[in-house]
Amino acid sequence: MRILFITRKHPPSVGGMQNFSYNLIQNFKARGEKRGDQINAIILRKSQGHLIWWFPYALFRGVVAARKADIVHLGDPALSLIGFLIKIFRRKGVVVTVHGLDVTFPFFLYQWYLKLFARNFDRYICISSYARQEAEKHNFSPCLVIPVGVDKKKLKVKSEKLKVNQAGFLEKYSLPRNKFYLLTVGRLVKRKGAAWFIENVMSSLPEKIIYLVVGDGAEKENLQRLIEEKKLAKRVYLLGKIAEEELKTIYGFADLFIMPNVKVFGDAEGFGLVAVEAALNGLPVVASGIEGIRDAIAHNQNGILAESKNAASFQQWILKFFSDDQYRQSFGLKAAKFTAKHYDWPNIAEQYYQEFVEVIKYLELRNTQKSLLFQ
Repeated sequence: MRILFITRKHPPSVGGMQNFSYNLIQNFKARGEKRGDQINAIILRKSQGHLIWWFPYALFRGVVAARKADIVHLGDPALSLIGFLIKIFRRKGVVVTVHGLDVTFPFFLYQWYLKLFARNFDRYICISSYARQEAEKHNFSPCLVIPVGVDKKKLKVKSEKLKVNQAGFLEKYSLPRNKFYLLTVGRLVKRKGAAWFIENVMSSLPEKIIYLVVGDGAEKENLQRLIEEKKLAKRVYLLGKIAEEELKTIYGFADLFIMPNVKVFGDAEGFGLVAVEAALNGLPVVASGIEGIRDAIAHNQNGILAESKNAASFQQWILKFFSDDQYRQSFGLKAAKFTAKHYDWPNIAEQYYQEFVEVIKYLELRNTQKSLLFQ
């Protein structure tokens, strides 16, 4: 099979869509070596500020490269014009992945763009049921759900190194020792719910519970203000962006992962990859049961789904894990096994591969029927 990937989101820039594109393409390349598949990719490896020149380049190169492809995958609906022209000029199968915000972004010109070009593709693969719901509202069809994968090897820390790394980490960030650590990882934006959690939950939890927030973003100043107002300077720590090795360390010694998302108009959680990564590392997760998080976390399997903006619900589950260490550890082991089984990247890539096969078969059959009709 000859596959052309086109994506505007890719490392070294950081984010869930970037990780998705990188891992999907890398897994296809690894499998392509065994199957004899030919993998070609058109990738924007810089920030989205470069989209203004990259998009025309990708459009031209994509239409040319599609001539030698059996199927084309678009990283998100923002690239729909490229797929639209490939369908017209090359008559190739086009599959697009839908993440959520890439269809709900509330700008009228973008919505007009989607109505014109994000249609009549052969598959819309949605990363969650929420993303599928939003895609179908925009009359995308056929839609199906394949979740985002996680690399089982990426975040694991060898146990013999963990204690050494933990000591160094606590010292570097001036964190108190021998505490019960709650952890949130992600961009500091309103929908992530860190502000709500600090304001409504932290003060009611025991003094031994410390909240660590990893990430940066527009909400940072608001979080700092809330910490001062609530007098939580010794219990809530904003760590900013940290290196991948440090992220491995913090996943290794934290006690509980918190994902307290709240609903925000025009913004939503398409999946919740950080929660899956935490669960993979044996870290129990307590997350808001909204939007794409419901596909990332299976209640009582690899985490707990609490009611969004319900302080009592979050407090109840946090105290359950805090007061029962045996329950916390056994739950973490169960979560890691469940996550490794259901969200392993090779398995996710194989599901994409099978969809590509089905699209190619369908198009070949349709072309054969057309040929017979005009004979």
